[in-house]
Amino acid sequence: ASPSTASPPAEAKRLQAEADGAKQALAVAEEEVVRVEGLYQDTLQQLRAAKQQMKGAEDRASRAEEALADEQAARELAEEERKKARSQLAAQRQKWQEELEEERAGVDRNMNELRESVRRLRVQGAGAREEELEEL
Repeated sequence: ASPSTASPPAEAKRLQAEADGAKQALAVAEEEVVRVEGLYQDTLQQLRAAKQQMKGAEDRASRAEEALADEQAARELAEEERKKARSQLAAQRQKWQEELEEERAGVDRNMNELRESVRRLRVQGAGAREEELEEL
């Protein structure tokens, strides 16, 4: 039966079923938002830990340079090692930054999609309630 010829109880049941479906979809979307936010927080925590490790490595390299600074031969070796370590750290930092940016972009895309889904579900839910009220 079309919506205009359906009996009010049947139409109310149909609208309730649609509302229940929308609520269920909204709950799933909200769970996905929570999951993605958790992944985002985990990624940020990993980045913080990596930055601390880099800082520790830089501190150790600096102390090693100071200890070797008194000897000419050791100073040359320390300079080479410092350049190598800084180059490796810069490369690693760049890699982590790129990975973080990719992760953030992915999280942002997912969050935007989820927000849009939640918005659409809310609009659909509001529309279903308005139709139900108009027909009763």
